[in-house]
Amino acid sequence: MFQRLAVLVTLALISVSFTTADEGPSWQSWVKAGAPALPSLLKQLETANPTKANILRTAADAIVENELAAGRKLDVAGLQAFLKDQKNNPRSRRMVFEWLCKTDPTFKEQWTPAFINDPSLELRRDAVAAALAKLPKEGDRKAGLRTILASTRDRDQVDAIAKELKGLGDEFDLAAHFGFVRNWTVLSTFDNTEEKGFAAVYEPEKKLDWNTLPTGKDKKPTEWKKLTSTDPYGKIDLAKGIGKHKSAIAYAVTIVKADSETKVDLRANSLNALKVWLNGKEVIAHEEYHHGDNMDQYIGQGTLQPGENIIMVKVCQNDQKEQWAQSWEFALRVCDNLGTAVKLEVVPTPVK
Repeated sequence: MFQRLAVLVTLALISVSFTTADEGPSWQSWVKAGAPALPSLLKQLETANPTKANILRTAADAIVENELAAGRKLDVAGLQAFLKDQKNNPRSRRMVFEWLCKTDPTFKEQWTPAFINDPSLELRRDAVAAALAKLPKEGDRKAGLRTILASTRDRDQVDAIAKELKGLGDEFDLAAHFGFVRNWTVLSTFDNTEEKGFAAVYEPEKKLDWNTLPTGKDKKPTEWKKLTSTDPYGKIDLAKGIGKHKSAIAYAVTIVKADSETKVDLRANSLNALKVWLNGKEVIAHEEYHHGDNMDQYIGQGTLQPGENIIMVKVCQNDQKEQWAQSWEFALRVCDNLGTAVKLEVVPTPVK
């Protein structure tokens, strides 16, 4: 009884300390509380900032290791209930899954298939890998691969499945799977001498006017040009499509139609400085030049309204002379927070 009371007092003190200090107690304080602290740890992880979350996870893992090393049993039923509840933090659920696998060597095989459409991308990844491993070599393998692919979100797994499908004579549309926007109308060029254009507010940012061509760089008129990507990852090559300009800016615009109000991620990547607006609201702004170009490099959140929505991208090229600094390009996809493509109708812009 006195031991249980001591644990409760320790947990109470830890809880108070988290409300009075941003950094919270050391992980050793949690470990000292032992297994009874796990429910409180998991609860606090739901809203913890990154620093606090690291402390909590370190403590939780240490508690589980201590309990198992001492031959004591965890609250398996409680942990399974936490794992089943998809509203819980995805990373915490993954951690709990790993604990449960340590308690029962058959747990992973039994539970993993159920995660094939899970909101935890880590758990879903395991389920995809398991499904692929169990897929029969004989029979209609293409159908099985297609079924698994529908649930796959990680690029390396998608690429591997698409490659196998191609080998089986089944071409897969990667750009559609990821939700890349492939049709853009581009207005160029505007001035980015000495990289001043990123902060400059040119006419398209003030008002998008399809019928007026504003004056651009070097006092030359701008022009609209329609570009369509044939790249499997939606890349729009501006240098190829409108010319190899330096110290220049282009605005790419697309119109998409949504059936209802929809929260979305706008995920962009580019080797150039980039801004993105959704219906006039800036959702991405990164002033970096030639620092890498990875899928989902930049992520912004927004809400599509029922009907037509305008997405505009500002792509800034600088004046670097190195060969590796000549790229002027971007890609953008529209998806949910798990990376699932949002199906949209692309509306033709009123530019001939």
